[in-house]
Amino acid sequence: MFDQANPANPVKDWSFVYIPYCTGDIHTGSATQQYFNAGNPFLPPSYTIQHRGFDNFMVVLDWIKNNIDAPNSILVTGSSAGGYGATANFPYVADSYPNAHMYVLADASQGVTTPAFDNGTPGRNSWNPQLPQWIFGTPPTSAPSAELLSRAAAAYPRAKISQFTTTLDDVQVAFYGVMKQFYGPGGSCPNPAVDWNQQMIGTLNTYASDSNNFRYYLASGTYHTIMRSPLFYTENSAGISYSSWLASMLSNRGGTGGSGGGDWQNVACPGCTTALAYP
Repeated sequence: MFDQANPANPVKDWSFVYIPYCTGDIHTGSATQQYFNAGNPFLPPSYTIQHRGFDNFMVVLDWIKNNIDAPNSILVTGSSAGGYGATANFPYVADSYPNAHMYVLADASQGVTTPAFDNGTPGRNSWNPQLPQWIFGTPPTSAPSAELLSRAAAAYPRAKISQFTTTLDDVQVAFYGVMKQFYGPGGSCPNPAVDWNQQMIGTLNTYASDSNNFRYYLASGTYHTIMRSPLFYTENSAGISYSSWLASMLSNRGGTGGSGGGDWQNVACPGCTTALAYP
């Protein structure tokens, strides 16, 4: 999406604000946390991590408000951890620019986690995640990861919300496998890839049925993220190129998108909406 010379890029003439990631908290943290080594020979017996993703985001948002007056359209997006950051933090952007057309795309951040990770310390609670309390309540840490996107979409029905993932994203599967091992049990299927696939499809179906302003692009394969990849232009396993699908979302204005949504539809590779079976 950073290739501004490509005519197929629907955001080639947009302004960009980029927030790098270095805090291990999906851009939501506001805490200084000490951890103890569980046997990793490359780490000291204890170490400190500054979980300051939300604090960094708020500094950048303040800069945006001081330097960008009245944008007509805003796309909040991120890949992997950044996709969760886009989901969790776009409400702060939307409230800062209530007259802008708001679009959100979470790239490869499906929200398949275990309850023990979402509610544990260590776990997500270690970050002191700063989710918008007007959506997630107080304390906001009780919200399951799979509901971050759906609750935010419901709170902002005029925003267009979307998700991209592959059917067996190897990085998401690997993270989920670690969660099942250390923050189990997770789903009933012992195979983490199949378990992840089953929950991923269930989550997408829930989003699609509950939120008129939500659409997904489900691609074949195991690769992780698309926004910074040449696949941004070549991915078409769902019967439409990804870049043109994104362009359809960005041209969808007003209301909730409705059940039709013009060319902006839920799309999936053939057979990909059928969950894998085990064994």
